[in-house]
Amino acid sequence: MVKRLGVLVLALSFVTGVAWGGVSGYRGLVKFLTDLPGWAGEKPDGMTMDSPQGRMITATRNYKKGEKTFSLAILVGGSATMAMAPIQMGMSMETPEVLMKTISFKGFRAGVNYNKKEREGGIVVQLSTQNPPAALVVNFHAMDYRDALDLLDHFDVKGMASALK
Repeated sequence: MVKRLGVLVLALSFVTGVAWGGVSGYRGLVKFLTDLPGWAGEKPDGMTMDSPQGRMITATRNYKKGEKTFSLAILVGGSATMAMAPIQMGMSMETPEVLMKTISFKGFRAGVNYNKKEREGGIVVQLSTQNPPAALVVNFHAMDYRDALDLLDHFDVKGMASALK
């Protein structure tokens, strides 16, 4: 599911790319995807793509602990703009199955989308709405969203945002 979402975001961001400069590429961002204590982390990966429509950068890393999974992606360019759309609208909703809300995380606007029954979901942290737009996207499985926020606390989100200026 996460891989399909990544391919969709990549394809859509290619179509809706934004022209900008100032970010050196994915290598400068993977350094923020540090080890997570007690978790097995895959090697960080990334991509810098230039096209006539603009530039897109992604830096990703996946973690696993038993049945739990936690993955991070720093998105820069059109894909970040799309990921942040629900946050921009300030949407909040709760049903017996789903929780969707806008929150503040370390001083950044963020959104949580959580499937209560499946105990999985996503968090999007708005790193920058300026040029270049940037977001930190988290996907998690087999855990409560509050536990995912606690894990996210181990990462230097402010450093990520500063690196994009």
